[in-house]
Amino acid sequence: MSENLNVTQSPPFKRSGADISPRKSGGNVIDINTQTFSTSPTVGSFAEGKMYYDATNKTMAAMIDSDVTLQIGQEDLMICKKATAGDISNGDVVYMSGADSGFPTIELAQADSFATSVVTAVATQDITSGSTGLVTRRGRVNGLDTDVAEGWSAGDVLYLSSTVAGRLTNVNPGTFNEIESRVARVITVDNTVGVIYVDLFRTSRLTDLADTTIATPSTDDVLKYNGTEWVNGSNIAVSGSAGITFYPDHTNILPADTENLYALDSLLKVPSGGAEEVDAISCTNNTVMGDAYLYNTALGTTKIDAGEWKFNIYASVSSVRFGRESYITGNIFHVVVETDTITTTGTGTSRTATASGGTIFIAGDANADITLCGYVQTPKGLYQITGYTSATVVTIATPTAYVNETTQAFSTWKYKFGAPTPIITSLTTDYALYSLSSVQSEITIATTDKIGGIMFGTSDNTTTVNFVYNGTEHYSNFTAPLLTNHNDLPGLNGGASTEYYHLTLAQHTIATQEANTTLSGYLSTTDWDTFNGKAESDQTMYIGTTGVDIDRTTAALTLAGIRITPRVGTEVSSATPTINTDNVDAHSITALGLAITSMTTNLSGTPTNFQKLTIRILDNGTARTIAWGASFEDAGQVLPTTTVISKLLTAGFIYNTVTSKWGCVAVVNET
Repeated sequence: MSENLNVTQSPPFKRSGADISPRKSGGNVIDINTQTFSTSPTVGSFAEGKMYYDATNKTMAAMIDSDVTLQIGQEDLMICKKATAGDISNGDVVYMSGADSGFPTIELAQADSFATSVVTAVATQDITSGSTGLVTRRGRVNGLDTDVAEGWSAGDVLYLSSTVAGRLTNVNPGTFNEIESRVARVITVDNTVGVIYVDLFRTSRLTDLADTTIATPSTDDVLKYNGTEWVNGSNIAVSGSAGITFYPDHTNILPADTENLYALDSLLKVPSGGAEEVDAISCTNNTVMGDAYLYNTALGTTKIDAGEWKFNIYASVSSVRFGRESYITGNIFHVVVETDTITTTGTGTSRTATASGGTIFIAGDANADITLCGYVQTPKGLYQITGYTSATVVTIATPTAYVNETTQAFSTWKYKFGAPTPIITSLTTDYALYSLSSVQSEITIATTDKIGGIMFGTSDNTTTVNFVYNGTEHYSNFTAPLLTNHNDLPGLNGGASTEYYHLTLAQHTIATQEANTTLSGYLSTTDWDTFNGKAESDQTMYIGTTGVDIDRTTAALTLAGIRITPRVGTEVSSATPTINTDNVDAHSITALGLAITSMTTNLSGTPTNFQKLTIRILDNGTARTIAWGASFEDAGQVLPTTTVISKLLTAGFIYNTVTSKWGCVAVVNET
C-alpha cells in the first residue's frame, strides 16, 4: 500500500496508551512517499530527538543534546570523550588523542608540533573532564565570543594558535616550527552570539610528506635524496651543477695481452674529440666483459653525493632473430688507491693475492659473477676477485701466462651498482641511444680515490653487442652526482676584472652590513663624511695610554713622553755586511774577523731624505780594514777605514736624496 500522507490530516503514527507505533493498513506499515514539515514551525522547548524544518538554514534540524541542534546535511558532528583532567569549552579546537570506553578521546590542539596540530574538530558545547560531548568537523559553531581583542572581522580565516592550546587566531603562524592549520572562518562578530564556520584545511610542510624528513633547517638548505628518503642539507661550497659527466676514451692505461684479459682505458671529464670507437662484445648465451674505464685522477673529495646517476649508452646488436634478447650493463666502481703493496702467488688461472697490511678486502668483494665482483688492479692488469680469505688475502682470476708480481702498488675496484639498458633492438651500424638512470645513496670515499666503470654485454643467443663511444654522434657517457666545489669553478676565485669572489658567511655579513661602534662593515655616505671631517681637524691618537697630537693644518705631529725603540740588525762577521734600511735603523757587527771589502754590496732598501742609520762595529781582537763603497760619503766626517783593536767603532749616517748616498756625520771610537 502506498500513500501520500500529510501529518496534519493523516498521521502515520498512532498512540496506544504510552506507546507510539506506526499506523498500519491491513496489517502493513504504511509506505510514506513524502512527508511535509511546516516551514514556520513552533519549535518549543528542547526535546532530545525532536526534528523540525529550519527555514533559516534551509534544512532539517534535529535536537540531539540540550545545547546542540544539528542542521542535517550542513554540518558533521561526532561524539568524543575528554578522558584526562581539564575541561573543554565551546569553541575550543581539539585533536583526536586516542580512545576510551568506545569513544574517541580528544585534547586541546596547538600548532607548535605535528602531533597536536592535526585538528579533528571544534567543540560545539562544553565538555567536562571524564564526560562525552559533541564536536563539529564541518559546519556552524554558535554562541561564541568572536568580538576579541585581536580584532576579528566577518570573513576572516581563523588558524590554530601556536601559543595557546585550543585557541583560534586570525594571524597565520607561518614559521617552520609553527604549523599553518586553517580551521574556520568568522561568520558573525559578537561577544556572546558570535558564529564561526568550521572548514578544516591543514597546510602540509615538506617534513609531513611520507618520504621526506626535514631536520633543523638552515638558510639556503636544499632538498637531497639520500637513497632512502628526501632530506635537507647544505648547498654551501658547491655549484648548482647536476653533477660531472664522464666520457669513455680509447686512451689506454693497461693493454689487453697475455697477462691481462681486459683492456683498461680512460674516462675523461671532457670529450676527447677522437674518432668513433666500437667495443664489440661477443656473447654466446652468456655475459661477457668488455673494456674497463678509469678516471685516472684523484677525485679530491670525501664523498660522491646521494642522487641520480644518468647513463647515455649508444649501442646495437648483430641480430634480433629468433626473439633473442641482448643488453648492456654499465657497472660503477669506487676505485681505492691503496697505500699498501700486493704480492701474487700460485699458478694457473687462479692465484692468491696478498696485501702487505691494512683492511683491504671484505667478503662482498668476491663473487664468481663478473658483474657482481670487485677487481684488483696491479701494474699488469685488472683481475676479478673470485674468493675471499681475509682482509688482506683474496683469490683472483688470471690468464695462464700471467707472471706473479711482488710488493707492487695496487688499487681495489669496489663494486657499487650496475645499470642495465633495455633490450637492444637496433642493428649493426644503426646505433641507438639508450638512456637510463639509477638513484643511489651517498658513497663515502677518500680524497685520493678514483671512479671506474666496466661495460658488460649479455645475450641469450650468439650475438655481438656493440658499445659505441668517442666521435661526435654516438658518444656514450654517464653523469655522476659529484658536485663541483666552489673553489674549483672557473671565474669564482677573483683576481681579475671579469671574475667574481665567493665569501664565507662571516665575510658576507661584514660586506653587507653598515659599520657602527660595535660592528664591522661598510661606511655609509654619512659615516664617510663624518670620518673625513674628523680627519681634517686636530685629533689626538693614542699609543698605549699616551696621547699623540696630530695637527692636519700644519702637518705637525707632536710626540710627548713616548719612547721609539730603533729597529736593530745584528751579524757576527761578514766581508759584505747585509743591511736593509727599510727594516733597520741600526746595525751591529759583534766580532768582525776579516776585512770588510764593501759596505755597499749587500746594502738594500728605499731610504727617505734625512733618514738616519747607525752602524756599530767591534773586531775580534785584530784590527780590520773597512771599505765603504759607492753608497756612502763624507758629509762632515771622514769615513773610518779601520777598526781599533778590541774597541767599539760607532758611525752615524744621514741619507741625502740629492746624492742618493748615506752621509757620514759622526764617528766615535771607544776609549
